[in-house]
Amino acid sequence: MINFIKSFFASSSNEKIQEWRNMGAVILDVRTEQEFAAGCVEGARNIPVQVLAKRINEVVKWKKPVIVCCAAGVRAAQAQRMLEAKGVEVINAGSWRSLC
Repeated sequence: MINFIKSFFASSSNEKIQEWRNMGAVILDVRTEQEFAAGCVEGARNIPVQVLAKRINEVVKWKKPVIVCCAAGVRAAQAQRMLEAKGVEVINAGSWRSLC
């Protein structure tokens, strides 16, 4: 039963992420530059979460919804909170691999 409930929410989230991608949302990968260079989603932008606070106005200026990702979702959750505090429409995709 729990797996059924989890799969329902996962597909709902995946559908929302796909809708955002279709609408031109920016994929923001918040892993380190080294992690990003080792593999990433085509077209994703990289701003490591460690420097996001200093560069957050860059993201605000995009004036687009943002899909954040990282290795597992923890750093993306941190980035999501920072971006939401600045009024950016954002969704956490978790692992960057989920966007491939």
